[in-house]
Amino acid sequence: MNDLSITQEFLLCSLNDKGKLPSFTSERLVGFLASGLLELQLENCINIEEKKLL
Repeated sequence: MNDLSITQEFLLCSLNDKGKLPSFTSERLVGFLASGLLELQLENCINIEEKKLL
């Protein structure tokens, strides 16, 4: 079994009891974006310096 990515883990934590995404709030959107950017940074695909993507 493969390990889940950060974004996949965040998605699983966001699901409700029935396994569906509840209403998509701005907090959830920010979480998905942050997890995606963190994954890219950890894989050395992007650099984040002084609030800028390089």
